[in-house]
Amino acid sequence: MENSKITQLLDNLCRVKRELPNFSAIAGFDGFIDIITRPIAFGDSNYIKEYFKYISDFASFISQRAGASSSVELDEINRKPGGNAPNFSNALGRLGVANTCIGAFGYPEIESEFKNMSDNCNLISVAAPGLCTALEFDDGKVMLAINGELNFLDWKMVIRRVGIGKLRNLFQNSQLIGLFNWSETPRAEDIWLGIIHDILPYLKKDKHIVFDFSDCARRGTRELLGMLDIVGKFATQLPVTLSMNENEAYAILNALGIDEKPMEKSGEALRQKLSVENIVWHFRDDIWGFTREGIHHFLIYKIEKPAIVTGAGDNFNAGLSLGLLAELSMEEAILAASFTASYYVCYGHSPSIDNLIDFI
Repeated sequence: MENSKITQLLDNLCRVKRELPNFSAIAGFDGFIDIITRPIAFGDSNYIKEYFKYISDFASFISQRAGASSSVELDEINRKPGGNAPNFSNALGRLGVANTCIGAFGYPEIESEFKNMSDNCNLISVAAPGLCTALEFDDGKVMLAINGELNFLDWKMVIRRVGIGKLRNLFQNSQLIGLFNWSETPRAEDIWLGIIHDILPYLKKDKHIVFDFSDCARRGTRELLGMLDIVGKFATQLPVTLSMNENEAYAILNALGIDEKPMEKSGEALRQKLSVENIVWHFRDDIWGFTREGIHHFLIYKIEKPAIVTGAGDNFNAGLSLGLLAELSMEEAILAASFTASYYVCYGHSPSIDNLIDFI
């Protein structure tokens, strides 16, 4: 990374800090209570514990017990608000951006786990949250989710519990729209189509939309193509940015029949195929950005001993959205996103704008 690029990014973030009161966003529509755990491989009566270090170690342990019974003790590390939209909203709020998050945080009363989110977050709950137990390892995580009422959350339910007039006002007063977790919100497409029909006609064309589909592995090709068709409808009306991790990127490429290699060609082919402004891939070791400005590629700043990994992608999206709101170049927006995620993984909480500047 060139020092001049880092210096320019820091200068711009100092400017952004002064402009934070001018920014606003809205996000939805999931919500979970996350129980962050480490699976214990060995333990003794002196409470000395050794965790499963890698997912492959845990997988081998499980597979060797096929045909028999077994148990695994989980060490609870933390219990926190979960779901892509709440994590994004909290991270963006910590960076200093006022935002509204609509989702499943408890109904009619918001659950206590969501009451310690950033003061910049205006939470509007329309359903009970799901429950997610996250098994964390040094090389990734496995999420075990119980969706509950999220399985029934559709656009009619959102309108009934918020009101169409209030919804239109909230979207009108937001400069950026975040639509997250299509994969784990079974009726997300109904919500998205509702936004297209009932909200977009009332909006000015000066807003950004950021999508993160979440892990698409359990969704079939037909479902993926149907979802992408809806994304295309958004892209005809507002500038769209797609944020994907490695699994999501490959699932989308395969669904559309685009060759995975070389990366620089596959990503740009995908961007043109979907007619979106930007596609950002945040992989384990590097980041690719495919934009109208050109193609950007960076190695990530890796954290050797992560404090947490669950929620890193949501913090990435918060940093990216800050860059979009501040009208940074896409190169700088992607760098800001990467450092926001690295800070979160390093310290276990989302950074303030001052934290981010000092960290960089």
